[in-house]
Amino acid sequence: LMYIGCECDPSYTGYDCSIRECPKGDDPMTTGQADEVQLFQCIASTGSFTLTWKEATSEPIPVTASITTFLKALLAMSTVRAASVDFSEDGIAVCSTSVSQV
Repeated sequence: LMYIGCECDPSYTGYDCSIRECPKGDDPMTTGQADEVQLFQCIASTGSFTLTWKEATSEPIPVTASITTFLKALLAMSTVRAASVDFSEDGIAVCSTSVSQV
């Protein structure tokens, strides 16, 4: 049994690439919107984790990552255009052994 298919150009899909996909996400022409705020809680002492935003996943982030390392991992994701990070506690790592939020 052999299947033959097409590799479609960006924004086209279907068995013969004849179906145009609709744009996804926010309409860039809208105005008067506020930035989105995400809260993140991490309780861990070893290992790493990844974050996914709009179908893009970060590289593994060590639980001991500094605020700078964490921000760099976010900004390296293709779907994140801008970000700022604040730790709600005075910790030096993104995760702690007690409750912390970024």
